[in-house]
Amino acid sequence: MTYVQRLTQHREQLQTFFAGFLTSENLSQLSQILALSVTEVEDGLQVYLNESAAALNMIAPYLSPGGRVLELGGGIPFLSVFLAHQGYQVVSVDSYEGPFAAFWQVAEQLRGMFPHQNICLLHRDVQSLQRSNLGEFSLIFSFNVLEHITNPEAALATLSDLMTEDGRMIHSCPNYRIPYEPHFGLFLPPGWPQLGRYLYASKISKRRDLWESLNFIHYRQVIRAAKHLHLHHQFERGTLAAHIDRLFNDPIFQQRHRLIHFMAYVVRRMGGMALIRKLPPPWNTPMTFGLSQKPGTPGATPHKSEPPPPTASSRTR
Repeated sequence: MTYVQRLTQHREQLQTFFAGFLTSENLSQLSQILALSVTEVEDGLQVYLNESAAALNMIAPYLSPGGRVLELGGGIPFLSVFLAHQGYQVVSVDSYEGPFAAFWQVAEQLRGMFPHQNICLLHRDVQSLQRSNLGEFSLIFSFNVLEHITNPEAALATLSDLMTEDGRMIHSCPNYRIPYEPHFGLFLPPGWPQLGRYLYASKISKRRDLWESLNFIHYRQVIRAAKHLHLHHQFERGTLAAHIDRLFNDPIFQQRHRLIHFMAYVVRRMGGMALIRKLPPPWNTPMTFGLSQKPGTPGATPHKSEPPPPTASSRTR
């Protein structure tokens, strides 16, 4: 089964499961809570449901029956709720800060409509998570979240402390080594993405809180953090090509990335996809990577790891 076929299957699963949450009555209620039009609420939920399907596609090979799962940055936790109803023990954590603050109200509404003893929703910053309180997890994941965390290296250190000895982390986020910002659809100055604040001041001003949440994480930063934490790292190959394939088979995703869709169309017409599929991981965005403990490596126990020092690309407050 191809990437697109798997993604389509997972999207249909989630759409069917959450059909009761997308009723006109519930959309109207959420519209009042969020002070948005019903259309805006429905469109936003469809985007989140769509991204949840992509996240499920990412983690499906690593789910083990009855395993404990931690989702970082659950936002509207469609996927965590779905996994809980499939028999997994799930904790979904999100700080719900800045541009994502309103999602907590939607998350509570979702949990109320789909209650289950297997899920715990935490309104908490990642740095406050402790193994003594939460226990260990066989799978920890995030999807388009690490780029919004103040210090991603410190976050990975905290999460590594929550992994079981044979556990795994799977994360997907933009790789800002490629000078493109997907939330705003902007091409950034190579090597200095922060300059985009001045080049696109007018466009950014409309969603400044979102821009301020970005830390411009990149491939080398992940490698550095993994080495510091004595973790084995593995980057998925072909993520840019899969991203482009999705553009031509996912109308919701295509609508959100119209400029890239046009560019991808030109690349396909010129026969450039074969080259894109061969690009090494450092030149792919988004980047999807796994982190796990190195077997038999002295000092590799993640529970004794200290957070690496912040780098210049880490956002501070």
